[in-house]
Amino acid sequence: SQHGVTPEEWGGQTLVVPVSALKLTGIEELLDAIMLVASAHGEDIKANPAGQVVGTIVESHVDKGEGPVATMLVQNGTLKAGWYLAVDGTLYGRVRAMKDWNGQTVKEALPSTPVKILGFKVAPKVGDIVLALDNQKDLNKKIAYQDLVREKVAAPTMFKGRDEKKEEGIKKLPLIIKADMLGSLEAIVESLEKIHHPEIQIKVAGKGLGAINEGDVLQAESSHALILGFHTKPTTSAEVLARDKEVEIKQYKIIYYLLNEVRDRITKMLGEEIIR
Repeated sequence: SQHGVTPEEWGGQTLVVPVSALKLTGIEELLDAIMLVASAHGEDIKANPAGQVVGTIVESHVDKGEGPVATMLVQNGTLKAGWYLAVDGTLYGRVRAMKDWNGQTVKEALPSTPVKILGFKVAPKVGDIVLALDNQKDLNKKIAYQDLVREKVAAPTMFKGRDEKKEEGIKKLPLIIKADMLGSLEAIVESLEKIHHPEIQIKVAGKGLGAINEGDVLQAESSHALILGFHTKPTTSAEVLARDKEVEIKQYKIIYYLLNEVRDRITKMLGEEIIR
C-alpha cells in the first residue's frame, strides 16, 4: 500500500489472485483477471509490432552448455533471429537462437512474447531493458545518440555532499564479484551489505555472471579490487593477465567461506592495536 498497490479487498483497484504451481491451481483465474484488466485498460496497453524492438529481461543465468542465457519479454516491435542486442548503451551480443516457453525454436517474437535468447556475450541482469536492431551499424548509431542525450541532459553534477565528507578517512575494501547464477550473486551482494564496520567500507566495484575474464582483471587493477569467484573460474587468458598485473583472485563454492574471507580482509586492514 505504501507504493500505491491496494487490493480490491481493501477498497483499491488491484486484483489479487492466489496461485499455486505445486497444486496447479489459480491459473485459469489469473488468466481471467489479466483479460479483465486488459479490457479495462485496453487504450493504455498498446504495442507496435513494426516498431523499435524493446524488451525486458525477466530471467538470466549462465548455462554450462549454452553460455549466457536470458529470457526476455518483448514489449514492442518484432524480435528476429540474427538481430543485435544492446543493454544500457553496450552491445551485448546477437540473437543466435530463440526458444518459446515450450522449448521450441522460434524465428521471431511479437510483443508480449517471452523468449529464451541464446547469443549474449555477457549475461544481462534481471530488469535490464534490451534494445534490438537488425543492423549493427544502426545499433551503434542509436547507442551513440543515447550516450549523447545522457551526457547532455542527465549528466550528474559532481559535488561533495555530507555523506562523502563523513566517508573521508574511512578505508575501503573494493571487491569484484562473479558468480554462476543470478540468485547466488544477489545473495552474496546482500550478505556483503550486512557486514558493517565503522572504519572500513566494503565497496562492490563490479559484479557479473560467468567466468572471470580479462575485463574483470583490468577493472580490478584500476580499482585495486579483490576478485571473488563463486562457482566460477577465470579464463586462461584472465589467469595469465592476473599474474602479470598482480591481481588476486579467490574462488569459492560455499558462500560462508567467501564471507569469512571478506571479514578476514577487514581484520587485516585494521592492523594491530598496541596498548601500553
